[in-house]
Amino acid sequence: MVFGLSGSQLFGVGLAVVGTIVLAFSGRYVWRATSIYRAEVVSMLGETTPRALVRVSGTAQQGDADLLSAPFSGNDCLALRYAVEERRLSPFLLPWFVTIHELAGSDAFRVRTAEADVDIVEPARTVTLEREIVATVPPSDEPPSASHGSSGPLTPSQ
Repeated sequence: MVFGLSGSQLFGVGLAVVGTIVLAFSGRYVWRATSIYRAEVVSMLGETTPRALVRVSGTAQQGDADLLSAPFSGNDCLALRYAVEERRLSPFLLPWFVTIHELAGSDAFRVRTAEADVDIVEPARTVTLEREIVATVPPSDEPPSASHGSSGPLTPSQ
């Protein structure tokens, strides 16, 4: 007996401590992942503090820099993030994904809102154009053809 606890009670306390740590890290992840939904919606960046997380909605226009080229479709884009992953079996015989290559970037661009034009000059942390479901393709199949061109509301955050 350690501190007056039996072996099963000590094991339960250990599991409770591990569970608390896992819960804390999970809560931190959820808090960070949902930060874009808690960000302040603004139409101009004049009154915001530098490096603040904000949401600006409007129509995106190309800036002075050249457009980025999407690696698989060749489409021109203002902001880009992609990951090439490979699915493997883990030592415990469960599937897991290994990231082979990942890249993110954006060029300077302008978002035209109803009130003003907002210049996004620093690399934006998150840019949402539209939701897109990426197909999972077995090694023996060809990937589906990519759609060309897209227009819709752009929501960048800095």
